[in-house]
Parts: sequence; structure tokens; C-alpha cells
Amino acid sequence: MAKFDNSGVLVDSKIIESGGEVIIDPTPNTTGRLSIYAKPGEAADVRLLSTAIFNPFTFGNTFPSDLGARLTFAGANEGGLTAQGFSDSNAPAFRFQGHIGSPAPTQFPIIFEGFKSNGLGDRAPLVAAEPVIGFYNVAFDAGGAVLLAITGNGNVGRGTTTPARKLHISDAMRLQPIASPPANPASGDLYFDTSEALCVYVNGAWAKLAGSGTCKLTRVTRRGGTSIL
Repeated sequence: MAKFDNSGVLVDSKIIESGGEVIIDPTPNTTGRLSIYAKPGEAADVRLLSTAIFNPFTFGNTFPSDLGARLTFAGANEGGLTAQGFSDSNAPAFRFQGHIGSPAPTQFPIIFEGFKSNGLGDRAPLVAAEPVIGFYNVAFDAGGAVLLAITGNGNVGRGTTTPARKLHISDAMRLQPIASPPANPASGDLYFDTSEALCVYVNGAWAKLAGSGTCKLTRVTRRGGTSIL
């Protein structure tokens, strides 16, 4: 374990190598070729520094290979961080997983955050139509097609990076026909009935917007029983 004083001077260091393994501050539970352990109450600060331009930090063998997946962290050409995952078979190349250690979580397992610099700080919120998150098919700086975009005002775009509504679809949209309306509807709900009717829930009932069919009655669950409207 390396120890530094408040001025950053190294005062103590302990590294143990055994059987090809490098263990820093070993404990009985350490596994793998490189183990870094922080005692309870201590923060583990691990920093990898490199002056390489392309793929300075690679975990796994070169791609393609027969040794499984590879993960690469690199600085993007325009700045920031690029993380790429590779697999040598028909398997997911990059997976995001969040595991909350609670049987009744109130927080999101995975959080994506976006900020901007506005001259006053580096964590200013993005507002209005400013882009926050984008999903692309192929790299966005290589002409990739936008699949999903979210802007600072919460608008979501499918096929557009400038959504003008909470849901903006730049193409045709399809409602899969269903045989019965959804339970417990609220004003503004939409569904397409299998009898060929486009239905909207308004003023406590289903109304037909278009089509030759009919909007069926719905079941609303209330205390003491079920009512049919």
C-alpha cells in the first residue's frame, strides 16, 4: 500500500508479487492478477496515465482474437472519453448493468448525466432544445443515423436530434391493434382496436377518432368491485 502525506510526498509503499500476481494492500479475499484494496472508510483512488493518442488503455487482447471480449478507453478526437467494447462472436459487445443493493430501491440503477460549461461553472444544466443524450447507429461523427435523442427540456426524438415535443417521431408511427382497451384509462390515452378503430379516452369514455370499427367498453377497477364503462 502506498501512503502519502498531506503534501503528496511518498512516505510508505508495499507491493507484494506472488505467482505472477501483483497485490496492493492484500487481503484474504483478493483475486486476479492485479488487486487493489481499500480498507473500510478509505477511498480507492486508481489513476491510469498515458500519453498515447490511440487506445491508450485496452483490457483484453487485440481485436479480432480468440481470447474473448476487449474493452478500450481512449480520448475521442474532439475531446472527452470514448469507450468501445468488442466481442469475437455473436455476443453483446458492450453491456451497461446497474445493481442496487436494496430490495425496494428508490434510485435509478443506471444514471446518465449531461452538463455544460457556461462560464460560471462546469456543471450547468442543459436547457430548452440543447442536446443531452443521443443514440446513433454508427459513430455520430462518421455520418451515423440518429436513433434516439433527448434534449434539455425533456423532449424525446426518434429519428431527429431536435424534437419539438415530449415525443417527436420523424417517420411513421404504428399502434399495434389490441382486442380490448387498456384497464384504468385516463384522459388522453390512445389505442387501436382490432375492429379497425382508432380510439381516444376523453370525458370518461372511449371516443372513435377514425376507422370503420368500434371502440369497446373498458373495465375500471374501483374499490369494492369492477365497473364496466
